[in-house]
Amino acid sequence: HKTSVEKLAVICLSLFTLISIGFLTPGSCHDEQHHYCYAYKFANIFSFKGLTDPVDSDGNSIVYMRDEDAALLTQMQMFINEREYHKAVSGFHIFSNDNSLHEYKYSDIGYHFSYSRLNVPFGYIASGMGITIGRALHLGALPTFYLGRIFNALMFIIFVYFSIKIIPVGKETLFVISMFPMVWQQVASFSYDAFLIGIVFLFIAVTVRLFKTTNKITIMQIIAVVLL
Repeated sequence: HKTSVEKLAVICLSLFTLISIGFLTPGSCHDEQHHYCYAYKFANIFSFKGLTDPVDSDGNSIVYMRDEDAALLTQMQMFINEREYHKAVSGFHIFSNDNSLHEYKYSDIGYHFSYSRLNVPFGYIASGMGITIGRALHLGALPTFYLGRIFNALMFIIFVYFSIKIIPVGKETLFVISMFPMVWQQVASFSYDAFLIGIVFLFIAVTVRLFKTTNKITIMQIIAVVLL
């Protein structure tokens, strides 16, 4: 039985991204602390807590977080070593003892930038949803963190699946590019690159299909290309 390229991509990406998610300690990916903050903002929006960009009386940007999530954020380091693995394992609790949200100034958790600046806002929808579900299930800080990573990787895998499925030629090329180790590293984190690279894959697939079609190009197809 011959497995299609898109199904093979799903199998391989699921395996390799899960390995990367487990191998990379929290915060070890580039700028993951910042991405985690932004994803948390979307989690608050999804749970109807923080529909606007909140500030305190002094004009400082604030975020509503669980205490253990804020503690995890302040402890993140861009190192992959024995100490960070030990810290992750020792701090891994399945469920949270306190699921309530508390107000934190960004300066209190070590980040001095505006809460409202988002480079790629749609890039945090998947990871934000992962955090939302983790909090809804009263999961601990690390399970919730890893759930956000998993949702981010899952979004990318879905993009790749449909990109390879609809592109008429070059399926193997898209598959090989999706297998680059740097791609796993980015999509297995909270980075918005999972969204951006996935959109690029889909844009390439839709555009190539338009070039190869013998039928008349419709307005909806042009709109799809422009939106992508």
